[in-house]
Amino acid sequence: MTKNLDDSLSKILFIDTRMKLADDLLMFGDKMTMANSLEMRVPYLDKELVGFLETMPSNFKLRGNKHKYIHKKAAGKWLPKEIIGRKKRGFETPMDEWLQDSFADDAKKILNDRNSAGNNFFNLDFLNKMIDNHKSGKENNLRRIFAILSFEMWYKTFFENYTSAS
Repeated sequence: MTKNLDDSLSKILFIDTRMKLADDLLMFGDKMTMANSLEMRVPYLDKELVGFLETMPSNFKLRGNKHKYIHKKAAGKWLPKEIIGRKKRGFETPMDEWLQDSFADDAKKILNDRNSAGNNFFNLDFLNKMIDNHKSGKENNLRRIFAILSFEMWYKTFFENYTSAS
């Protein structure tokens, strides 16, 4: 099929489809799903469908500030307006809920462990207070706690055996 690359939007989408998807989003998604023994499918990336969509005029892809215009028009036959018109949402874990429940205590145990990165590199009183304040709803420390726990898991994966062998 001949590509309709007469306008900026079509050119950007063409490049984005071939570069950002393959080298970034799809690779990340593939690694995350395969690490959990899952096979990810992306039916909207069928080569023939993508080729056809690239031939469509830009006003079918984006109309004003309405993204995925033609997709939403097509789905309107089967889905209610509340679904089609709702804001885009990311796929999130309920980490905030967990940290306001018993996982807050688990996080503190992990970080307070004698061999933890938390114990070796951070002020434990500050970390414990940050977790307590989040759990009680006084502060929203979700991003900080998540970053520190991620660092802790990375540290355990790559340095725990090294430091205990020394």
